Amino acid sequence: MLESARLKPIAPFSIPQAAPNDRVVDNFNILARTNYIVNTYALNVLNPY
Repeated sequence: MLESARLKPIAPFSIPQAAPNDRVVDNFNILARTNYIVNTYALNVLNPY
């Protein structure tokens, strides 16, 4: 069931969230309180790895 949910997520994007403090991810600076969403479909299904 979990594998099916990973391959066919109900919603392709996560609920918008905000970073609680400044972060650096792959040399990108993400400021505190910056809203972001995660494309779970691309992360779990379209990932070439």
